[in-house]
Order: sequence, then C-alpha cells, then structure tokens
Amino acid sequence: MLPHDSSTTVNNFENSHLETLGHRITLDVHGATWEATIMSLTNHGLFMNVEGFIPVTPSQGVKFTLSSQHSILEIKGKVAGVTIGNTKQQESENVLGHMQIQVTWPDLDEMTAFKLKGLVKTLSGPTPFPHIELSFLTESAGEERHEHIAKSFLIPPTNLDLPELSKASQPKLLSTVIQCLNPSGKKILGYLDHREGIEPHAPVVVLTPGYGETKREYITLAYYLACNGFHVLRYDHTSHVGESEGDHEHTSLTNMKLDMNAMIDFAKHNWMHSRIGLVATSLAGRVALKALSQGTQVDQLIVISGIVDVRATLAAVHQEDLIGDYLNGNGRGITNVLGFNVDGNVFLRDTVDEGFSELSSTIEDAQGIQTPVIWFAPEEDAWVNQESHQQVMESFPSPQSRSFSIPEGLHRLQENPRRARAVYRQIVFACQEQLVGHPETHELMEPSRKDIGLQTRIERERNQTRRFQHEADHVDFWNHYLSNFHYIANSHDYLAALDHIYHLLGPVSPGDRLLDAGCGNGHFGSFLFAKEWTRRQQAPHQSVSPIHYTGVDFVETALTQAKSHLSQVLRDADEEYSHCQNPSTLLTPNFYRLDLNKPLPFKDGNFDRIMSNLVIGYLRDPAATIRELLRVLAPGGKMVLTNLKPCSDLTQIYRNFVDRTTTTSAIHEAREVLNNSSHIRQGESEGAFQFYSQDEFLQVLQGCGADNPKVFPTFGNQAYIGIVEKLALPSNELAALPLTPDSLIAA
Repeated sequence: MLPHDSSTTVNNFENSHLETLGHRITLDVHGATWEATIMSLTNHGLFMNVEGFIPVTPSQGVKFTLSSQHSILEIKGKVAGVTIGNTKQQESENVLGHMQIQVTWPDLDEMTAFKLKGLVKTLSGPTPFPHIELSFLTESAGEERHEHIAKSFLIPPTNLDLPELSKASQPKLLSTVIQCLNPSGKKILGYLDHREGIEPHAPVVVLTPGYGETKREYITLAYYLACNGFHVLRYDHTSHVGESEGDHEHTSLTNMKLDMNAMIDFAKHNWMHSRIGLVATSLAGRVALKALSQGTQVDQLIVISGIVDVRATLAAVHQEDLIGDYLNGNGRGITNVLGFNVDGNVFLRDTVDEGFSELSSTIEDAQGIQTPVIWFAPEEDAWVNQESHQQVMESFPSPQSRSFSIPEGLHRLQENPRRARAVYRQIVFACQEQLVGHPETHELMEPSRKDIGLQTRIERERNQTRRFQHEADHVDFWNHYLSNFHYIANSHDYLAALDHIYHLLGPVSPGDRLLDAGCGNGHFGSFLFAKEWTRRQQAPHQSVSPIHYTGVDFVETALTQAKSHLSQVLRDADEEYSHCQNPSTLLTPNFYRLDLNKPLPFKDGNFDRIMSNLVIGYLRDPAATIRELLRVLAPGGKMVLTNLKPCSDLTQIYRNFVDRTTTTSAIHEAREVLNNSSHIRQGESEGAFQFYSQDEFLQVLQGCGADNPKVFPTFGNQAYIGIVEKLALPSNELAALPLTPDSLIAA
C-alpha cells in the first residue's frame, strides 16, 4: 500500500528524468467510466489522481498504451498501491470519491525507455498528444494464460487440461450420507462419494475441510477422485460450521485433529485392505502434519494452501499478534479468527499448548513424517510466507515429497474455479501414482458438471432447513447484523463498491424513479444524494426536478436508521450550501417495509433505476426476486445488483481498512464489523446463503430474462456486480407513468 500522504511518492516520480504531467484521461474499469489525471509518468511507472473510487486492488494487472501518429507503445505493469488522504478535510472529500493510484512496471529495456521518453515529451510540444489509454486487467483475463499449474508438476502440462468427456463416458456417481463418532463422542456427519460398480478394495481418499469450510465445498474435488476410481470420504468438523455436532465457537485445532483421526479410522475399518490418502486444506494442513507426526498412518498426504506458521498467519490476517496477546495474558473471549467467531481463549490456548503455533514446531512435526507429502502452494498466498513454506518442505524425510506452485493462486483455491480444476486433476494423477501405482500417462476422466451442480443443490437445500425456520428468526438475525454493520461505510472498499454502483447506473436524471431494494441502513441513499448534490452544485441554475428515491427493507430498525441518515445528510447540505438551491428539492425519499422474498407490490415498469447491494445472496430464491425486480424496471432502465463471491475473504476488507487508518477507535469498530461478518460466512458454509461465481451470476441473470447482462468484480474483489439494461419500448408504445410516491404502490 502507498502511504497516506502521496506527496512523497509524487516527488520521487518527479525526480526521474521524465517530466511531470497533468494529463486528463478517461478510465474504463469493470463496465463504468471515471475521470483521472496522470500526475507523473516515468520509466518506473505512473501516479494518477482519480475522481471517484474505482474498483481496483493492489497487484492487479495494468496495460498502458501511448500512441502518436507514427509510434505506439504498450507497457504492462501492476497496481502498486491505492492511496486516500489522511486529513479531516480530505476524508470528507473522499466520501464524494477521490483517490490516488500508483502503477509500476518491470524495468524497461533501453529501447522501450527511450521510446517512452520521446512520446511523453510530445505532451509539452505544439502538437496535441493523440492518445493515452490505461486498462485494468480482470482476473479472468489472466486465467487464460494460466490454465495449467507450474512446470514442476508430475504430469506434463499437456495432460492437465483434458477436455470433458462425453456424457456417455462419464460413470454414474453415488453420494451417500455417513456418520461416525470422534473420540469425544461427538457425531461427525459426512458423505461417501464413489462411482457405481467400484472395486471394494479401491483406494480411499479422506478430504479434510479447511477451517471455516464444510464438506459441500469439496464436492468438485471429491467427484474428480470418485470419477477416477476412488472411494472418497468428506465430512464436517465437529464444533465447527456444517452439520456435525457442536457449536463453531468451541472449535480448536485439537478438535480438528480428533475428527481427522476418526475419519481415517472409519476408512481403515470399512476398507481394511485399501490404501488411504489424506487431502487437507489451509489450517487443516497444519493439523494433518501434527496428526501424522504423532503416529496417524496414511499412505499419502496432499496439502492445499497449507498454513505452516499459525502465529504469523493470524498476525498477517488480523494486523495484530493474537498469539502474542494470549501469551501476555490478554484474554479474547468471543472474537473473530480468520473470518469466524470463536472462543479466543479456548482456540489460542489450544494452539499454543498443543504445539501448533510456531514455525519451529511445524518443522519439527515435518521431520517426523515418513509419509510422502504433496504440497500445493499458491504464489500469491497472503496468509503464508513462502520462505517459511520452503523451510517446511525441506524438512520432510520422504524423497517422494514435493511442492508445486500455483501461478497467481490465492489462499482460497475455490476463488478461481479454472485453477482449482487444474489442481484437482493433478491431485488425481498424484493419487493414481501413489495409491494405485498406475503409470503417469493413465487416462483421467472428468466428472459431469451437471452432476456436481445437482449434488451441490441437494446439500445446500439440506442445510437450509437448519436456518431461519421462522420469519421472526430471519428478522432477528438481520436486525442484529445491520445494527453492527454501520461502520462499513468508513471502508474504502465499500465506498468504492457504492461508487461502482453509482457509475454503472449512469446519470440519474431529474425526475427519475430509483428503487433501492434491500436498502439496509441507507448507505446508498446517502451516497447518491452526496454525489448528485456535489455534481449539481456545478450547475446551480439548472432546472431541477427531484429524484424519487424509494428504499425498501424488511428490518424496521434499519429503515429507521436509513431515514435518520438521509435526513442528517440533507440537513448538513442545507447548512453548508444555503446560498444555492434547496437540498430537499434534489431528492424525494420514501421508505417501505417490504420482504424481497415475496412478490413486490409495485406496478410494472415503475422504476427507471434499480439497485440492490449485497442482498440477493441472502434471499430464499434469488432468481425469483431478480425476475420481480426486472418486472418493475421501466423499459430503457438500468438495474445493478451486487452479491458476495463464494468463500469471499472479508478479512481482506478489514486489512485494507487497517492499512489506511491509525486511530484505535476506528480499528476497534472495524474489528466489530469483521466479527459480525462471521455470521455471513457461517451462513454460506451451512447453505443458508447463496453466493455466485462470476459465470454463475451471469447465468442466473440470463435465466431470469435479462438482455445481455454483464458481471464484474467489485468490493475489493470480494463481490461481483451485475448490470442489466432493459430494452426500451418503441416510441409509439411509451406511456407516461405517475410520479407521485403513492402511485408507485400497486393497488
């Protein structure tokens, strides 16, 4: 991240041999457009001011193009940092959208640097500079270059991207509920996945879910293995999220180890003559090393994104030393650990006392493991130091142990389905080699994605029955959640998401009718007014009709707070700009208590603009609600929806905020928001909430009848934003709709 004061960075750029600029440029980012000024351009990178919060993240790829009549130059780099001001005045301005971005590129060769210098000099010449273009590369653009894992894989890359087999070639897969007890007597619930007619003595692979994950998140990997002749056991940890017994607040790494051993014993009891493999993810990887060092026997261990230094990982994620605080006698009580609320005293005490916390203990455990270990390490894992990972890998005694790098991979492998499938294929190959003894060129079979989707729906619906059985439970949950959500408005990533929505909606014209579906505490309504008020101050004599803003939610206390927030913003504007137009003439707000799970009481085509921010994933039937929103959207209107991505890492939003603030009270408030977000992650893990990948979101919008929808990343890359434009009616079919608030409600 850049420092809060950007002047140092600018001065460093100015000291380079290229000139300081002041060149205006239009940025097209994820479907919307922002204005920016390039302040400095050198052979090391550029620095620019942006009028708005564009949804970009550090390390995101950038393509910069300069062209003149006789020359064109293209340079690829990355976002090195995003800066916002740190003074009170700057912070108030940033609510309306101002930020700075630094872009760097690798060392340029002499010819490219010379060409860049020549093109930049034309800016100060008599001939107008013809063209500057800067584009931010999306994650999907990068995926095309990395469909295979690193060259160090067992199998040549050409074998890693096999086409999906025809349906006739795909075996029938069976998934059966299983259960057993751990040594503490708690019930473990899981699934056995295998193909029809499998050999009884075929190898068994146990899939141990990562911390905060359930068996449902491993259906795809399980089906890859089952399709290729393995018995697969996947389960939920006890005292964790999912269906197994016990509350997540009481989780500990030792409990995870007991469950892991219980499932391995279950496999040995039911398949006495089969070889057994174990796949463990994230913190479960650390647990597996401890279990195997203490005598647990398996024939192969595969670790995905394994954590090797728990203390360092907790410090990196939370920006504070949780283990150190515990050792110093500072108890935690119920606190957020890696996105989920746990009893901090129990979790941290167990982590320290049972030898999980330090890198040195991990190395010691690794030295005592004779089992071959296959380790998949994402290149851009913010939770794990790569040098620490390398130290652990060098400690395994087995010469068959090896580590593979996942190019541009993140800690949560599921965030990128294409890279995940490549890793899954490699796991199948590794299991075939170690557990079956097949040659490396053994044919791999692809599971049916239709079967994976069907089983995912079955398990999600099974879990949904466990949450919100009564409407009152639903209201109570969101009443509590929204009461602790207000501070998110201070997060740069959240403001950037609101600004993204605002820009995608397009200019909101006087007299337009806007529906905020699931308005919550009213953040977007206040943001909309602030943006429009500032914009229209630049043309104070313009004739203005009010924007008809309608906010709906089913939590009464949230609506009360939304009304209060907007009223305060209107009063502040009236005091500050009393010499200009009356703020109350800009926006006419109306709020209604409505349940978006039910048909909307609005007439067809009543709204010119519709937005719904981080709502649809929490509804019982998102598609039904989207169809209702499309119904009440006017022809020619726009609708913007946002939804968290699967397994979103909201701790990243917290870290980004902590990077930009210095006050203890602000950090405390942000921590409360993070603690509150654990309920969302738990609801997702248990199937109560439904978040879509980018492709899934696009398919849902298309399935609801949206014409040519588009989906982009937003909210610090932890959510997706969908934009829909409803086709306009022919001019002879247009009919004037009533504009009074009461007429918006259908009789």
